[in-house]
Amino acid sequence: MPPPGAPPFAGIVERALAIVIDSVLIGIVAFILVFAISFSLALGGALVFGLGFGIFSGFYFLLAGVFFLLTLLYFCYFESRSGQTIGKQLMHIRVIDPSTGRSPDLTKSLLRNLLRIIDGLAFYLVGALFVLITDRKQRLGDMIAGTIVVQA
Repeated sequence: MPPPGAPPFAGIVERALAIVIDSVLIGIVAFILVFAISFSLALGGALVFGLGFGIFSGFYFLLAGVFFLLTLLYFCYFESRSGQTIGKQLMHIRVIDPSTGRSPDLTKSLLRNLLRIIDGLAFYLVGALFVLITDRKQRLGDMIAGTIVVQA
């Protein structure tokens, strides 16, 4: 049960749609950043050193690293500030610290989101299983950070 006075827990569908929306937004920004960086480096190398466009071979590794970093920054910033990312706002759900009823602090948000690495395994199947089997509808990151996701 949610803490007294708290809205009901968010369902798995709302949570899944929110993560899809957020991932698409982050992916677009990451792709643009990585493409701009790679193209600039390749063009600079071609002009200065006559190297050609071989630098694009690291494009996907750079994209993965930028995506991970942007994901961490995006979720930590928005969740610690308002409890809601853009996807959560659109799905009318919010992350809260049940002990205060407010948005989690930056430390809790960082811990919660670092554990996305485990929760996100097999296309978030691990996180979805935790949400389905726990009384408070928490994924592993929520359980470790002491947060819950509620309807906003």
